Amino acid sequence: MSLIACLQRGPDVQPRIGLAVAKAVGHAPARARLRRLTREAFRALRPGLQRPFDLVVSARQPWPDAQLRDVVEELLFLSQKLRLLG
Repeated sequence: MSLIACLQRGPDVQPRIGLAVAKAVGHAPARARLRRLTREAFRALRPGLQRPFDLVVSARQPWPDAQLRDVVEELLFLSQKLRLLG
């Protein structure tokens, strides 16, 4: 996975996420499952974000046995790498 972050400006803005899941990840149900897991992982990490960011998550590799815990750990790692968490 890769993560791109852009700081939002303006009053009353909330963190948002955008997903780009390549066909190389697998067939449609596999891609949909990864999108659902990523959205749920984002919901878990959203309270820890320092400021309202627009995040774009790009998945290009297959994650056949991905669990929510795995996706949360990956997003947490990427967020810490970008210094998005407080």
